[in-house]
Amino acid sequence: MVRNLITETIERNTIRVLEKYPELAYLEPTPISDYHLQKTFEASKTSYRILMFLHIFRRTAIGTPKKSIQQLRDNAFARYGAPLPGGAAYLATTIRKIHQVNSFYHFIGIMGPPPMPKEWFSGFLKARMQAAIAKGYCSVPFNQQQAMYLRREKETDVEPFASNQGKSSDDRETDPLFMFQRTVAG
Repeated sequence: MVRNLITETIERNTIRVLEKYPELAYLEPTPISDYHLQKTFEASKTSYRILMFLHIFRRTAIGTPKKSIQQLRDNAFARYGAPLPGGAAYLATTIRKIHQVNSFYHFIGIMGPPPMPKEWFSGFLKARMQAAIAKGYCSVPFNQQQAMYLRREKETDVEPFASNQGKSSDDRETDPLFMFQRTVAG
């Protein structure tokens, strides 16, 4: 359930990511992109904080092992609605930790699933962006070559778009990337 919730959140946040960092529309061919990982997280940090809080609050309220609704109700009535012993202190400590979370690695650590390698998570983010576009959550008004140009303004060493490699300077006038650069610059 938590993995599905994280997946859906990342897909729905894609529009925020692209509004704040349009250069992330470029799906770089490299297996790992620290820039992509960090900026994607930063663009939706508030959303992820809320999700972490709700997850921790749910775990604190329900406890482990999971209880039935009737058991939860009976326990809450027995305590006159007060939190479980130590629950308020645990929530306060965890909220402080949530405010320090600044990457997907730490976000996943709080949410519960085992952390995945950067390579896997970079691919996961690219796939979620493509899924968000396919589901209509957002759209990208430019192609990958144009997105690469935007990305190179922020991350100069990003690997280039494969179909753009090996072009001579004579091809510049027909190259969509060159035309896009000239339009943006002029």
